[in-house]
Amino acid sequence: MESTSPITRTEAGPGGPRAPRRPSPRPRVEALLALSAGLALLAGALGPLVAEIRAVPARAAAAALASEPVPDRQDLMDIVRRSETAARFSDPAGHLQRAALARWALAGLDGFQGPEGRAEATAALALERASLASAPGNPFGWAWLCQVDARLHGISPFSARAWRMSALTGPFDPDLGGLRLRIGLLHWDAFDGDGRAALAAMIRMEVARDPAALAASAVEADATRVVRRILVADPPLLLAFDQGVARYLPPPAR
Repeated sequence: MESTSPITRTEAGPGGPRAPRRPSPRPRVEALLALSAGLALLAGALGPLVAEIRAVPARAAAAALASEPVPDRQDLMDIVRRSETAARFSDPAGHLQRAALARWALAGLDGFQGPEGRAEATAALALERASLASAPGNPFGWAWLCQVDARLHGISPFSARAWRMSALTGPFDPDLGGLRLRIGLLHWDAFDGDGRAALAAMIRMEVARDPAALAASAVEADATRVVRRILVADPPLLLAFDQGVARYLPPPAR
């Protein structure tokens, strides 16, 4: 049986008075932080954040998304401070992950440029690793660690191992869906045999469940050839995938 203990990275990687500001409804802001795919885009991430499902009820998060603006810098800094403090007393994994998401969003506000942006991004990575050290059985956490590390350092054996840990701790987690498939397809060349086998199993399940969604992920990752190679021994599934991909192809010339 394979171990699911946290992995470590050995490579080196790249911190006055407050002005008056409007009151902020904190629970809604924190729900919005966890749900908002817009923060993922700000941060240059590979897919939407799905941590909300581990944090607050979906209805509350949806209401926050509809009624509140994207958290500003001060909101995010407050979430970091309160989450890091709360982690000392209870649920360190959850609070540290929330702090990691907030720091990643702060880095995104700076476009990952300059000392502050790079420092926030590096801090987000360290917080996520600390969260996983506390609770390693979190498939979302491992997938997000893979995503963030690849964004900061490029695709590497470390990010490939983080993806494999996500597959081990939650091989068929529907909430990770397209996010983890896209990340996995981007890592295909970095995977060992176990990583490729895990991704192939996810692809076969996804094409049977939703071939259109799999086609969208493969096209976005520019990995349709990889998926076709995996499905070549199962003509009905390959046909379903090819039909999904055809929607993204330009019309034939007349």
